[in-house]
Amino acid sequence: LNPIASLPLGTEELTMYDFANAYTTLAANGYQRNISLIEKVEDASGNILYEKKNDDQMVLNSSYVYILNELLTTTYNSSFIDYNNPTILSLGSKISRKYAMKSGSTGTDCYMVGYNPDILMMVWNGYDDNTELAVKDGMISKNIWVETVENILKDRESNWYETPNNVIGVPLNGVTGEKTNDSKKIFVFYYVKGSE
Repeated sequence: LNPIASLPLGTEELTMYDFANAYTTLAANGYQRNISLIEKVEDASGNILYEKKNDDQMVLNSSYVYILNELLTTTYNSSFIDYNNPTILSLGSKISRKYAMKSGSTGTDCYMVGYNPDILMMVWNGYDDNTELAVKDGMISKNIWVETVENILKDRESNWYETPNNVIGVPLNGVTGEKTNDSKKIFVFYYVKGSE
C-alpha cells in the first residue's frame, strides 16, 4: 500500500484476503498469522502430504490489542447512543456473546467483520457493476454475519480474551467519558495502568 495520509480512510483498495490477514492479527491478540485456504492435505491412507507450518509472529502489543478489541464491542452497545447510534445496535438482541465487530460501507458495497477467540468471519456485499446500494442494503452483511456466527457457536461456551495484568478497566459514561451513576450509560473503558 502506498504510504499516503488518506490511507486510513480507505483510499487504497484491499481484498477480503487482505482484510482477513489484518483482522486475524487482532483476533490472535497481536500475533500475525498468515492465513491460508489449505491447512493440511492427506492421502487416502492418512499420510500427511502437506501441512501448513505455524509461523505466528508477535507484531502488535497484546495490551493495546486487548483495549482495541474491547472498544470494538461498542458497535452494538446501547451505552453509546447519543446523536448517532452504534452501527450494529439494531442487531444487539440477536447477539448472545461478546464479539469485536466492525462494519464499513461505501456507496457501492458493505462489509462486516467480527471475531472473538473462537471465530473470525467477514462478509461483503455489493454489486459486480458498482450499482449504488440502497440504505437498507447495509444490513445484509450484518445480518448474514450475526446469524451465521451465532449458529456456528450456539452450542459452545462463550469465550473472550483474558485481561492483561497491566490493563485496568474504568467504568465511565460511554458518551462523555465522565464518571456516572447512570447504569444505562456505563461502559468499562480499558487502559494500560497509569494512563487511565
